[in-house]
Amino acid sequence: MRRETHQPQPDQQTTQSPEPHLEALLNHGRISVDAEFDQAESEADPLERAQTVRLLVDELLDGRTNLSDNGDYHLLEGIPPTVTEYVLPGIPNGTSDYDSIRPRAESSIYFETAERLITRLDQGAVVVCEPDKKAYLRAGLSQCSLIAAKDREERLYVAHISFSEQRQVEAVMQFLEQRGISPQEVKVIAALETEDRDHSYLGEGSKPAQLPDYQALGIPERNIHSFYYGAESGLQPNDWTHYNLAYGLVCPDFVFAYNFDAIEDYHRGLVTKSDYRNEWLRLL
Repeated sequence: MRRETHQPQPDQQTTQSPEPHLEALLNHGRISVDAEFDQAESEADPLERAQTVRLLVDELLDGRTNLSDNGDYHLLEGIPPTVTEYVLPGIPNGTSDYDSIRPRAESSIYFETAERLITRLDQGAVVVCEPDKKAYLRAGLSQCSLIAAKDREERLYVAHISFSEQRQVEAVMQFLEQRGISPQEVKVIAALETEDRDHSYLGEGSKPAQLPDYQALGIPERNIHSFYYGAESGLQPNDWTHYNLAYGLVCPDFVFAYNFDAIEDYHRGLVTKSDYRNEWLRLL
């Protein structure tokens, strides 16, 4: 299998169906989206709760129409008042080359209900969510990683580390510690790399963070979900098969990671995903 630096689009239209046993728990179109989330979050078992919340987030972010369409949620323009967005330093393959984490002018895509915000977390972004509204953030990860934590005031901090760049990881950890968050409380979904991988795309003196790098920053190994991503080209130009992609879903009280494979059909704009696996759940 040839490993590539091609970046998949796991948030494209997908042909994957929801898990049948979870779909049966939902009351599509009959109650409000907030009521559906309330129902999901009443599940006593933490894993079942996370799986059902995941299904609701998937339906909103993947453009499905099974959820209530009675005007109780809408797509926001701009950054919500309860959210502050930052951009990480030195984004590879981008235009931002800052010396420190700075406020971000552009916005991620947010769905809003009366009580909640649901969003895709953009690559290279750090989002700080006030507890006034419950926030649900999903990031599609291949070579990128995710860092999540909460402070004493219940603010939620989530960072999408571009290409798992070590200097970005260090900058985020410093950002969190300046706000009183201990490394012991930080949760990480880490894309790891093999030693023989070409990292020149990150720029001189830069490399992706590895498990010992996170541990050296004081993050316990039990708080780290790690995975290795790979890809190979298909029979048609621009078609790819992706191995061991990950989603990171950060919610008000937990971080949920899970892996999957995907076949990308560039010409039809589809990504066919395998079933989710390697589920990893940590409470915040």
